[in-house]
Amino acid sequence: MKKIILALIISCFFAVPLTFLIAAEDVVYVSYGTGNNENSGLSDTECKKTLGGATGNAAAGVIADGGVMVASGKLYFGADYTWKLGGKATITAVYNGKDYKNPEPATNPASGVMKMKSGCKLTVSSDLVIDDIILFQEGGQNTIHVTAGATLTITENVITTTKTGEYMTIIVATGGKVVINGGTFDAVGGYGEKVIGEKAQILKEEGEAEKETVQRAVSTYYVDAVNGSDNNDGKSVTAAKKKLSSAVADMTIGGEVYIHGKTSIGEYSFPVLPKKLLISSENGKSELAFENNANVHIYGDVSLSNITVSFGSNVCINVHKGATLQIDNTVKVIGNANVVLDDGAYAHISQDALAVLTISGNGDVIPYVDGDSDILAHFAGIKSVVELTIGSTTAYINGEAQTLDAVPINRNNRTMLPVRFLANAFGVDNEGIKWDAQT
Repeated sequence: MKKIILALIISCFFAVPLTFLIAAEDVVYVSYGTGNNENSGLSDTECKKTLGGATGNAAAGVIADGGVMVASGKLYFGADYTWKLGGKATITAVYNGKDYKNPEPATNPASGVMKMKSGCKLTVSSDLVIDDIILFQEGGQNTIHVTAGATLTITENVITTTKTGEYMTIIVATGGKVVINGGTFDAVGGYGEKVIGEKAQILKEEGEAEKETVQRAVSTYYVDAVNGSDNNDGKSVTAAKKKLSSAVADMTIGGEVYIHGKTSIGEYSFPVLPKKLLISSENGKSELAFENNANVHIYGDVSLSNITVSFGSNVCINVHKGATLQIDNTVKVIGNANVVLDDGAYAHISQDALAVLTISGNGDVIPYVDGDSDILAHFAGIKSVVELTIGSTTAYINGEAQTLDAVPINRNNRTMLPVRFLANAFGVDNEGIKWDAQT
């Protein structure tokens, strides 16, 4: 079953009562032990057995242009394999509210596992995320090679286990990139870009596989404008950076920056980082001061918490499309600033901050009350949750059963849905659905 949470503004022009179909996110379930490549692969009871190629009837063929591969059983790499799809894909053992990970027995985990046979090589030639799964190595000499133009991301939720005590090596070619936030690996080498999070363990920091220095990603920095120095590494209070901008510039993943005392900021652009950037203080008594005429641009997610924020005169904070500025209830705000929100930008801001800030632009303002749940509540209040099942005439709108006149189908490795039903579900009546034969 594929559950699809749709948050759309639909502008359709259908004049005649026809059923039109649109594509949804592709997903395929895999279980080497119980699956069959003649199955649809669209549920954990209809699993595919093997990976196959992007043009075959095995698992990769279902998500040929990218999507989600769910290891409800074992996803088995029994020979060298090249991962090459038409778009970004995720391999996971957690999907649609179900966690398939079973780490027992330790010498051969039962399910929710990505298993590599001894000596096998996985070549990643298109963007791949390995998330919330058991990465099991049956024996030694397992390797992952990331080619030019591809990015491999291994999240902090990945559990790496091994039968023999030997862990795999990752090699990144020039033009390729790997971001490792979790798990244990023997070594990471090659001339490509390598970003390693604090929760990842690399057993051999130096060695033959280490063709260049791995960039160790720090997610916690300290800033002290009085006692700090930008020549410090910023990883502790005693080795604090002097400027906030210096700490952020050294970040490759994101994380927390703790201010000690008072630090000022003028012209600055906060970059896009894989994780949210939190600016805070450990005692709640520190201050982030925006200088007179400061013009600040936010391109990623920036959160202010447990700190005093003061604004000089003529301060402008520009929040760009896709970015979020969060100011929670623990922030004391002094002075006024202009906050300009691009279309597609978000301001998640406490009532105290809203009372003193001047907000303009086409972005969304979400009053901060309880945290990230405010954002979910905000969108749940204005958008419908629609659940459809492949091959079924029964659908649900916000939990209420509805009967479809055309069932969702899988055709040519695409999930197709009736757009008239979806448009009605989101408040568009039939008069607003029109068909223009010429265009």
